[in-house]
Amino acid sequence: MPSVSADSLLEYAVPYDAKVVGEYHKMFSSLTDTISHNIVESQNLATLRDWLLPMLMNGQVSVE
Repeated sequence: MPSVSADSLLEYAVPYDAKVVGEYHKMFSSLTDTISHNIVESQNLATLRDWLLPMLMNGQVSVE
C-alpha cells in the first residue's frame, strides 16, 4: 500500500473561501454550545435522579 507523508500533503493546493469558513464556524459554534448545554443538563438530571430515587423506593415521596 502506498503511504502519504505530511510533506506530500502540503504540496496540494486547497481552495479557501472566507465566507464558507465563517458560516462553518457559526454552525460549529452553535453546535458545540448546544452539546455543552446538553451535557450540563444531563448531569443535573442525573444528580436529581440520584437524590430522588432512594426516597421514591423507600416511600418517603410519592408521585401523584
